Amino acid sequence: MQTVELLALPSATPRAPARHAARARLEPVHATHPSRAQFEDFIAARFGRAYGARVTHFLPHLLGVRDGLGRWQAAAGYAAAEGGDLFLEQYLQHPVEHALAEKLGRPLARHGIVEVGNLAAVSAGMARLLIPQLARHLHRLGYRWVVFTATRALRNSFLRLGLRPLPIAPADPARLADGGASWGAYYEQDPIVMAGKIALGLAAGSRA
Repeated sequence: MQTVELLALPSATPRAPARHAARARLEPVHATHPSRAQFEDFIAARFGRAYGARVTHFLPHLLGVRDGLGRWQAAAGYAAAEGGDLFLEQYLQHPVEHALAEKLGRPLARHGIVEVGNLAAVSAGMARLLIPQLARHLHRLGYRWVVFTATRALRNSFLRLGLRPLPIAPADPARLADGGASWGAYYEQDPIVMAGKIALGLAAGSRA
């Protein structure tokens, strides 16, 4: 199974122009969406350009943001923890709900957890526009905790939003079937498995 990681950004990451903020709306890109293949190509191209990675697997639910000309600007995917094993659980010694409960010091139900991946954007600014909207979408679906694998670039985007996700474990490529060989320079970006309370992402969105 191919990994579905975060975050593919260009080497130069300008702020998103203000005109994008008003137009940035999440668009579900389901399996039969007429632009699904084009959208998957966008995600793969961003990861290829950023890390020399070869992305061929995508999370079951994809969301995208276009600009005023209809061009894809940002992407994210998600998978419910209750639906089966999460990709990032390969990095963990225990199921994600147990790993997170250990950090929090209290039990946590698996059905309230969602994994986010396939996060790609044309700029760091677009990524920061995407994060609060993604939080609102996941909250409406009933999820309370989000887990993800974050590179330094993504962690910086969260900090700029005033968010400090909880580190769970390093994302060690040695735990993957291919040892991370298909991911180019991705693992040079110090990826970490992290978790965040979705309600805090909603608060960040209200401040944006």
